[in-house]
Amino acid sequence: MKDIVNQELAVGNIVVFNPPRYKGLVTGKIIGFSPKMVRVEYSAPWVTSYKDGVKTNTDQTSRWPNEVMKVDEQVAFIYTLSK
Repeated sequence: MKDIVNQELAVGNIVVFNPPRYKGLVTGKIIGFSPKMVRVEYSAPWVTSYKDGVKTNTDQTSRWPNEVMKVDEQVAFIYTLSK
């Protein structure tokens, strides 16, 4: 499966995408694939979910491959620091 700029996607890749109910880009990690979509896990300050009874700010979403772009880990780290 390929992203919007024709880079091959794999589980564990860091991607940027527009999450649901938010206008802006966030970084996330690919955790799986369905036949047509990419499953991404991401964290954001506005997300509140509970995992095993513990409050966390991570969530998962499915995105079409043309809605994500793979980025180098260093670029993702610099982007995260700038926020």
